[in-house]
Amino acid sequence: MKFPTFTIRDMVEAEHRLLTEVLHISHMRAVMGVSMGGMQTFEWAVTYPEFMDLAIPIAGSPQSTSFDKLLWTLSN
Repeated sequence: MKFPTFTIRDMVEAEHRLLTEVLHISHMRAVMGVSMGGMQTFEWAVTYPEFMDLAIPIAGSPQSTSFDKLLWTLSN
């Protein structure tokens, strides 16, 4: 059985549900992330723009490079 496929959007949705449904947080001062967290920060800004005052992506890109895609599809 292979691990199910999930996306950056899926991760952000899970984080948002954790914050709102479990921790009862309705607003954040900032969302920040480095590398893949930077990609998540872009997704936060697009999907939940009213949830935060600031979005701070660090070394993240809103678009995957061909190298990223190759690296993510390699199997060990």
